[in-house]
Amino acid sequence: MTERMIDSEIWGHPKFEPLSPNAKLLYLYSWTNERCKAAGIYHITYRKIANETKLRADRIPALLHSLVGMKVVYFEDRQILWVKNFVKRQTKSPKFLIAVAKNLQELGDEGLVKEFLEYNDTLSIPYPYTTNNVSIPYRYISGSGSGTDTDKEEGVVKGEIFKAYEQNIGILTPMIGEKIKDALTIYPEQWIEEAIGIAVKQNARRWSYIEGILKRWEQDGKGSSKSARVPDKYERPDDL
Repeated sequence: MTERMIDSEIWGHPKFEPLSPNAKLLYLYSWTNERCKAAGIYHITYRKIANETKLRADRIPALLHSLVGMKVVYFEDRQILWVKNFVKRQTKSPKFLIAVAKNLQELGDEGLVKEFLEYNDTLSIPYPYTTNNVSIPYRYISGSGSGTDTDKEEGVVKGEIFKAYEQNIGILTPMIGEKIKDALTIYPEQWIEEAIGIAVKQNARRWSYIEGILKRWEQDGKGSSKSARVPDKYERPDDL
């Protein structure tokens, strides 16, 4: 039996409380049915929902529409249901994130996968890497081939940044790798290393938090009284 985490305070949430009893049932069903795997996005038909919930099939489209404010979206043309905040509520271990990536590959809809990854861009989901040995993509470490000694030394330093991220923050996905690569053209390597350290201390292990620190240092001046303040965790609002 698969275990899933859901916020127990949902019953008092201002967007959940006014829902009809049937809509509340459908919301809980969307999180707990057997098709809802690690990614929280899956194929399911109106008929299947009706059979398992005993709700009237002709009422299900309207009930699903009422759940949009609760971040549950049904794509009728593709028969795909997406519980948008499902992943955020689960224990995000490396193996869990690998399972998420596998679910996305099985989905077979690159457009929705792209939207999913953008929505969850603070998580290190190893898509399209789906093995237990996810490591730093070779192309991110410059200086590993031919070139001057200076180029090679620079490549080693940059490689250490990627390793520091993977060892302290999470799995290095292609998307995060590109963001770090861009940051290395803007900020000194030492800044990035220090920002990673702060993220670890604040238990805010995601790139968006690290990037926020770097941007404030650039704006206010590293070492100023403003930049010395520990930042908030930059959480998205309405995380249901």
